[in-house]
Amino acid sequence: MSMPNRRAERVASDTALIREVFEVRERVVARLRDDGINDVRGHEVVILTALGREIDLQVMTDLMSDLGITGQSASDAADRLVTGGYLGVQVNPRAPGRKKIGPTVKGGAVLRTVMETTRMQRLADLPWRDDDIVICSVQKSGTTWIQMICALLIFQAPALPAPLQELSPWPEWHLNPRNDVLARLEAQRHRRFMKTHLRLGQLPMVPRVTYVVIARRPLDAALSFYYQVHVADGEGRRRDPASPVPSPRAALLHWMGDETSRDRSPGMKDMMEHLSDSWARRNEPNVILLHYDDLCGDLEKQMRDLAAGLGITVPEATWPSLVNAATFAQMRAAAGRIQPMAHLQDPARFFRSGKSGEGRRQLSGAELSRYRELAAQFAPPDLLTWVNREDGIA
Repeated sequence: MSMPNRRAERVASDTALIREVFEVRERVVARLRDDGINDVRGHEVVILTALGREIDLQVMTDLMSDLGITGQSASDAADRLVTGGYLGVQVNPRAPGRKKIGPTVKGGAVLRTVMETTRMQRLADLPWRDDDIVICSVQKSGTTWIQMICALLIFQAPALPAPLQELSPWPEWHLNPRNDVLARLEAQRHRRFMKTHLRLGQLPMVPRVTYVVIARRPLDAALSFYYQVHVADGEGRRRDPASPVPSPRAALLHWMGDETSRDRSPGMKDMMEHLSDSWARRNEPNVILLHYDDLCGDLEKQMRDLAAGLGITVPEATWPSLVNAATFAQMRAAAGRIQPMAHLQDPARFFRSGKSGEGRRQLSGAELSRYRELAAQFAPPDLLTWVNREDGIA
């Protein structure tokens, strides 16, 4: 995609997102009050989001006018955000030597609530079908793998009829305009299977819907996100060129101690809370909890078990081709039609290694002990034993 087209696409998606935030602004304000934040109002929610997205001034002016927010109201809202410590003057990485107004760390916390509320509302607005499948996971835990397996079970052929991300949308992704993704899901006639990175507790738990959760050793998931950001030409393409790339070890230590990572990866606390939510619901009749290591150890058994859980019958003669298509090597070879990030210059790099235990090997014994101590603050012992596996970390 050319730069002008990419810019136009970004403006369109940002504009659609701000309109969506405008619709849910009072829900955001209510959630902020529950969290003890009482000095952010509806207009501030919209202005903070627009500035956080770095929307062009003229586009922002026109958009605020369309939403009925006058120039004076927008200015007053921005002033209140500055006074409250949610906005501040920052160095502009895109224009060295220049300053910009942007969200502070405090403002970033509000923005996370804004985006989370917006995403949750999308799922709440979705008309559900009796046999829908929702694949739920922390980022880099095997989401695409489970999407591929579900696609193979549903279509029962190694060659999919369309790119995986068209067959299995990500409803809450802000670059997918809300109305577009809802329309796409409504138009699908095959058994629908969609992905989400929201926690089960943030989703409408519909009895007739099956929720498939894939979990991975947290250190491995965090390391995989590091490589996606800094190696796989994903979000790292927009990283400040002046900012040095951290080592894998430094990135993991940062992940352990900082839940507000600038690369938007889930911090350790966020990841453990996501896993704990799923663990607490694992015995519900419409929840299927899988472990990444089990897929690595016996892919065919896990696929057969998942098919049984989803009520899908596969002819015995079809199984070998489906299992082969779900192997890491075959998925990497078909990365152009499977990987979820369309802007990657080399889609195969999204599938880096697929191995387990790499995260642990980055840390010293003392650092692993620190990981154990921190993990115990956010997750129950039986979950930690199950998710960490033979790492020896409970």
